[in-house]
Amino acid sequence: EYMKLLRQMGYQNVKGYLWYVYTNKIVEKNANYTYNSHNRIEDPTGDDNLDIDWLQIVEEGIDKVNHNKVFAIFHSRGSHWRYDQRYPKEFEHWQPAMDNLFNYNSLKPKNRQILLNSYDNTILYTDYMLDSLISLLAQRHQPALMLYVSDHGENLYDDDNQLIWHASYKGTEWEYHIPFVIWYSDEYRQLHPEKVNMLQQHKHSRFCTNTVFHTLLDIADIQQATDSAKSLANQAFKNQDTIMVLTAEDKIKILLPMNNN
Repeated sequence: EYMKLLRQMGYQNVKGYLWYVYTNKIVEKNANYTYNSHNRIEDPTGDDNLDIDWLQIVEEGIDKVNHNKVFAIFHSRGSHWRYDQRYPKEFEHWQPAMDNLFNYNSLKPKNRQILLNSYDNTILYTDYMLDSLISLLAQRHQPALMLYVSDHGENLYDDDNQLIWHASYKGTEWEYHIPFVIWYSDEYRQLHPEKVNMLQQHKHSRFCTNTVFHTLLDIADIQQATDSAKSLANQAFKNQDTIMVLTAEDKIKILLPMNNN
């Protein structure tokens, strides 16, 4: 419905997937231009199809729709398993890291440092990818905004529960607390100073991903379906002091602020 609403408001849509197991027929149906890495290579887990391919997709998609209102969605591989296949060798900053001999049998608490190093390398590469995307958008000298959010975090044998990966039956702070990044161009700031001011005021607020829909609508200056209390770009935004989730055990869990120590 979000894509459909944007189309009604004059936006042209670009959709790109770099994560091969993910597909969304509703999004695909409403997009003017689509790209899926699964259609391009036989082995979608290979390192010849890294997230930096976003840059090519952005340029191709925006140029192809040739419109002054463009909304683009990209689903990246990010830090999904296998971690060592999410970045090129030159981004193996933290070592020792996973290699070809590291397999499912290696997933043990004693190998936590190797897993941490490899995972941190994926974060380094994601940072590079986002920086490159921001540079590309900034060079176009147009009102532009980028919102990046993860769909989940990751367990890496962080505590006595000795959990690995995500979607655990208990649900942990390592899974639920995720990065949320908004960048805007100078041209967007000049056009919407009040929205930028609100974004800056709320950058330390407590919220969850139910703000994404309403924040994006507000950012695009679409008020019809926006719940102002859930928009980070709105003065009416309400801090979500209590955030609850339903675990696989059918239990309600209240998320506490992340301990950054």
